[in-house]
Amino acid sequence: MKENTTGRTLRDFTRVLFQRWMLLVLIVGVGTAGTWAFCRFWLPQQYRSKISLIISKPATANKDSERAKTEHNLAFQIRAQQQIVMSDLVLARQSHR
Repeated sequence: MKENTTGRTLRDFTRVLFQRWMLLVLIVGVGTAGTWAFCRFWLPQQYRSKISLIISKPATANKDSERAKTEHNLAFQIRAQQQIVMSDLVLARQSHR
């Protein structure tokens, strides 16, 4: 039986691509430059951020062990939120206003 092949191999395909590599670089470069120019000059450059520290007291617990556990969780939550609020990225965003 005769195989149905077109005679094109991967080598033929890559040869065509590498013969036109300057054209491909030009197309990618123009697309990149166009995207950068569009984002830089036509899109609005307004960034808004809001920082808030949310602290909520847990419901009162009747047992001492549950109360200590909830107080520990609340303290951990407050420390985590303070670290987030005082992080370099958040402070940098606030200084650019």
